[in-house]
Amino acid sequence: MISNTEFVEDENMTGCSRTVAMNSNESSQITEYSVEWSYDEQKLLEECLLMYAGEEFSARCLYIAARLRNKTTRDVAFRLTQMEKYKDKKMRISQLKEQTSAALRESNELINFHRGEINKWVQLASEQAYVLKQLEAQQTMLQDILNFQDVHIV
Repeated sequence: MISNTEFVEDENMTGCSRTVAMNSNESSQITEYSVEWSYDEQKLLEECLLMYAGEEFSARCLYIAARLRNKTTRDVAFRLTQMEKYKDKKMRISQLKEQTSAALRESNELINFHRGEINKWVQLASEQAYVLKQLEAQQTMLQDILNFQDVHIV
C-alpha cells in the first residue's frame, strides 16, 4: 500500500480523465486509476458485485476486472472503495436527517405542550381579572353604601 498518497486529476492525450496516485516519498512511483465509468460498465460492476459477494475483496476485484474490458483490478478496487465511501456518506446523511427529524418532532411536541400550558395560564389570568373586576365593583358598591349611611346617620 502506498503511504502519503496524493490523488490528482489528470487528463491524458485522448481526453480521458484519470486519477493518478503519487507517493510523496517516491515521486517515481505512479499508479493510475480509471475514474470514468460508462453506464454499462457500472451496471456490470454492480451485477458482478452480487455474483462475487462471497469472495474476498482482492479476489472480487480480480474477477470483476476480468469481466470488464477496459478496467484493471486497481480500477475496480478504486471504484469499489469510492462507492463504499459514497455509501457511507449517504448513510451518515440519512442518519443526520433522521436525527434532525426526531429533534424537530420533539421540539414541536414541546412547543405544543407549552402552548397548552400557556393557554391554561392565559385562561386562569383572564378568570382572575374577571374576579378582580367583580371585587372592585363590590368594593365600590360597599363604599357607596357606607358613604350613604354616613350621610343619613349624621
